[in-house]
Amino acid sequence: MFILKKCLLACCLIPFVCVAQPDLKRQATGIVQVVNGFVVGASLTGSGHGYTHPPSVKFAGGQPDEAAQAETILESGRVLNINITNAGSGYKEIPEMVLSSPHSEVSLTVSVSKTEVTVPESELPQNALATPEVLNGFMIGAKIVYGGQGYTTPPLITVVDSTGSGGLAASSIEDGAVTNIRFVRAGIGYSDQAFIQIDAPPMHPDAMPRVTEVQVTLEPELPSNFYILEASIDMETWEQVGDQFYVDKSIYTKKVAVDGAKRFYRAIQLP
Repeated sequence: MFILKKCLLACCLIPFVCVAQPDLKRQATGIVQVVNGFVVGASLTGSGHGYTHPPSVKFAGGQPDEAAQAETILESGRVLNINITNAGSGYKEIPEMVLSSPHSEVSLTVSVSKTEVTVPESELPQNALATPEVLNGFMIGAKIVYGGQGYTTPPLITVVDSTGSGGLAASSIEDGAVTNIRFVRAGIGYSDQAFIQIDAPPMHPDAMPRVTEVQVTLEPELPSNFYILEASIDMETWEQVGDQFYVDKSIYTKKVAVDGAKRFYRAIQLP
């Protein structure tokens, strides 16, 4: 199938919306004639405008045993005629005939819809917790409530309080957890509201969420067209993502599985 070389829109993985510009283009319309379950004819109710390639024809509904097929004849950007190439069979109702619209602009939005972390939660770094021991305004010690996990060096200990100051403490770790906090200076003026802040352990190199799915939203200038979605890392080499799809409304969303790498996306309208 011939693919239009001009891409409609490109968009980075970071959500970004581009607004399509209006143009004097119209979609052709028509009706069909069904006799004894066969599509035997098609008539134009509107020839459309702005076509550069003969539009495709889709028969929607009708509950057929076999779908009908048709081709269009184009002249000066307008549909001149519709020829039935396969009458199909078994139509119980009159189907709707949909002709694809002229080549049109489309705004494209890409957003993250699913992520995953490859490191088990039990192995993720976790902050240690401790409560202060204050006596007569002096910081005399700290009680470790939870030693955390993932520490590679003793973390910095900070005492936060609205009135006290001057407290200084050192920490010790063992097997990635904080095991002891010892104050070497008691400071002065600490209140009962003082609390101990323990620096976080370093981030696990594999703990960052990995994008596994993005949601692509298309807003075409004219609906009723087939598109393909393409992705690229460098905006030079593009690869098709998934199968072609049909957009029959003004806003269309599609979920796409990805491998975690940053991608640029573009939608290309098929003739």
